[in-house]
Amino acid sequence: MKDVILILPEIVLAGTFALVLLGEMTRFGESLHLSVFIALAGLAIAFIETCIIYQVGAPLVPIFHGAIVVDGFSLFFKCFFLLLAAFHLITLPDDIPRARLSEYCALTLASVMAMILASEVAEMFLGFLSLLFLSLTSFFMLATRRQSIVATEGSMKLLLAHTLATGFFLYGSGLLFAATGCGDITSMQAALLAHPLPMHVQVVVFTLFFLGFSAPLGAFPFSLIVPDILEGAAIPTAGFFAIGSRTAGMAMTLRFILGIFTHQGDQVWHVVGDWNFTRLIAIVISLTLLCGGIMATMQESLKRMVGYLIVAETGFLLIGLLVLDKIAVAALLYNLVIELFALCGIFYILAFFAGDVRGMLRSAPFEGVCFVVFFLCLVGAPGLPGFLGKFTLIGAAVHHKRFAIAGFAILTMLLGHAAVAKLSYQMIGDGGVALAPSRSRIGVLLCLLVPLILLTLFSDTLLLFASRSLGFLGGAEILM
Repeated sequence: MKDVILILPEIVLAGTFALVLLGEMTRFGESLHLSVFIALAGLAIAFIETCIIYQVGAPLVPIFHGAIVVDGFSLFFKCFFLLLAAFHLITLPDDIPRARLSEYCALTLASVMAMILASEVAEMFLGFLSLLFLSLTSFFMLATRRQSIVATEGSMKLLLAHTLATGFFLYGSGLLFAATGCGDITSMQAALLAHPLPMHVQVVVFTLFFLGFSAPLGAFPFSLIVPDILEGAAIPTAGFFAIGSRTAGMAMTLRFILGIFTHQGDQVWHVVGDWNFTRLIAIVISLTLLCGGIMATMQESLKRMVGYLIVAETGFLLIGLLVLDKIAVAALLYNLVIELFALCGIFYILAFFAGDVRGMLRSAPFEGVCFVVFFLCLVGAPGLPGFLGKFTLIGAAVHHKRFAIAGFAILTMLLGHAAVAKLSYQMIGDGGVALAPSRSRIGVLLCLLVPLILLTLFSDTLLLFASRSLGFLGGAEILM
């Protein structure tokens, strides 16, 4: 019974998914569409239940024989994904055909369930299924623009990349199961501590694991297709995918890699075995940062520029995994929250202006200023919340003598600012799309700006909350 109570939010989402589909099947041309309202009601109930579990639940509760873990970490990401889905449905554009609205809501709910499962799974077979579920739901959402050749190309690239990555994960899981005889990450860690793998086996297993997570993360080498995927997708769908899929991949990466290949210390994690896998991560971070930063400054297409800036953000986030420092991982979670509001704001404005922002600062000054602020938060401009998160990650890299990574990160920040400066220059000129003032649009933008302001003023509170969400990795609260 305890197991069922702890997954009540998932049960509510599954029931809401069924109601949306049932409503579509029993609809006969009525003008009133309730799909969005039903989906939002289900998301709200699931969010309230998650908050209640977070308040009264144990810090670490394995359920279904350890296959799923309900802890502060999974509840943090569950709240994240529910907020993302709610914002996505509230701000759906009018260009989605009413006949396909129920399908789109159902796909959104299915994607959220896939993301939540990815954040709380702690068993190899379920990890494989969650990666597969995540890739399929992402593919179907990105392929909704079937009449677009670019959209079809982008969705096929995503499907091929995720299929390849899932295969890597499956092979790595098979090798690790053969070596340890265990399927859950806790037992695997204990087996590796007692009998470490030979170095060559550890290199192969970890490389396969990391390649398996690289596709949903958008890390190198899969970072090269991220802009193609976003360019073909509808702008709201691109935003939902860019935030949700990458965050789900980061949650899985942290849980599996830190839960299997490291053991906890006081304020850091220590590598299990003779081979230091952080060397591979350092190479991937360097290539991801440089690829994202340099290519962002060279783009003419705004969606592609945003895609490469997101790639650069992935490089920053992986610094927390590189240094194996609990403060850095807490800063990683802090950065994810900043990106949630900043990227939601960027894609929301892009949807209204159809990707053409020329002259926005003249034709729509409020939206233009918000657009620039969201970008500055994303690239880490001083005085804004994104800067604090990146400064903490770079400081952790310097503290652990990763000077080259810190240098690449600073260079990427400067390149990101150059890309935003280039964008701002285009927004000053003439042309573009002229929009009439809208109170609802201003209200939505304020709902995204105010949390960013609060995150700047009360950053310590969020960092403390993020540190408490790492209970599955350390148990003790991190000293800030």
